[in-house]
Amino acid sequence: MRQAQASHEKIEETGIISEHFYQKISDQYGRNFSKYVDSLILELPQSLNFDQTQLSLDEDGVKLIDEAIRWNHSDWQLFDKWFPSVLAYYGEYYIKHRKNGRWGSIYNEEYKIWIPQIILDDGTSAFDMVDFYKNLLESPTPMKQAGDFDGKRKEFREKLRRDH
Repeated sequence: MRQAQASHEKIEETGIISEHFYQKISDQYGRNFSKYVDSLILELPQSLNFDQTQLSLDEDGVKLIDEAIRWNHSDWQLFDKWFPSVLAYYGEYYIKHRKNGRWGSIYNEEYKIWIPQIILDDGTSAFDMVDFYKNLLESPTPMKQAGDFDGKRKEFREKLRRDH
């Protein structure tokens, strides 16, 4: 009971601190996320508990990582540890298999953070980074679905914008 009271008093003193969900990634990598992509991908086997020799940037690799996410998803405290590596892996997979895009970072003025992005040749983002994060956090969504690999969500949103 005393610990709960102390926690309550601390919150009253300092207030609740809210941060953007890409804050930790921005703090650690800033606009230079792309420079860490290779090393982040190499961390995946340890972060998601699978054999390093199974890591590949192909459909089998995607299936393996999706399965590893399902196995590790119930421990939400590990999410911040594996998410940057999964983001790096999926971004590289997307670039390689869609044959379009490059890494970049977009500065969010409101939150003062850098959000890594895959920027397509036409200058638009390949997929919604907020959706990608939320989908993987809320449930073990397959990466290609979370990352809108087929582009259908992006097309639908663009159509909605044009029609309104």
